[in-house]
Amino acid sequence: MRALPTECAECRGPLRPIHVISGGSHKELLYSAGEAVRHLWSSDFKEDGRIVALMCGTCGRVKLYAEPESAV
Repeated sequence: MRALPTECAECRGPLRPIHVISGGSHKELLYSAGEAVRHLWSSDFKEDGRIVALMCGTCGRVKLYAEPESAV
């Protein structure tokens, strides 16, 4: 995987990894290709990788980056 940025493109502040939490619990964010088709039995999409979240310590901007399964 390519190196993630360490500096905010908006204000040049430092970026740090964060966890995205919904409803009091953390789940790893995953993604599937845009043309993916749901599995017949489970209605789930094939996972192609995970999403990495970074937040700027200065302006609070949050950026999401895809990390393909082959890079994990």
